[in-house]
Amino acid sequence: MDKVHEEVKNIKEVRKASKVDGPHDIVAIVETEAMGEIREALMDKIRNIEGVKKTTTNLIIS
Repeated sequence: MDKVHEEVKNIKEVRKASKVDGPHDIVAIVETEAMGEIREALMDKIRNIEGVKKTTTNLIIS
């Protein structure tokens, strides 16, 4: 989990990544200019990190 956490933190769109307790191991806040870029950050970057088995996306709408 430490290796995955470090790799997630190093993605340019990731504003914050924290190891957490509960049903998920890591929570990351990803910020992009356009909605399409969120998909790219998830599909091309986070989901391709060795050790990542599943992601869950929740959007913050402000």
